[in-house]
Amino acid sequence: LVRGHFKLLPVSKARAKLRNMSAKDIKKVEEMLKKTPAPRGLAIPIDDKDAEKELDKEEQWMAGKLRLIAATAKKLGVELEEETRDDLQEDGNYEITDTRNGRFVA
Repeated sequence: LVRGHFKLLPVSKARAKLRNMSAKDIKKVEEMLKKTPAPRGLAIPIDDKDAEKELDKEEQWMAGKLRLIAATAKKLGVELEEETRDDLQEDGNYEITDTRNGRFVA
């Protein structure tokens, strides 16, 4: 192959299956998803218009909880763990560091 004897065509960044879908196909899939029931146990229904607000509220609550854990640990002189989830899973522990730190401080 010699430079200039071929041309690279631009590739769409969309997934291969989505590239060939028309707007009608996408709308059909969206309608099917609306009819599909959500898994049981969800705190917020999937089609809730305020789901993003609720998620932001949850994230703010969790951030406040983590600040409280850090402050309490500092008062008690407890050293918080900073292992990643992968590090914990290598040891056979399947919880996140935030949960472990919360238990240690409690």
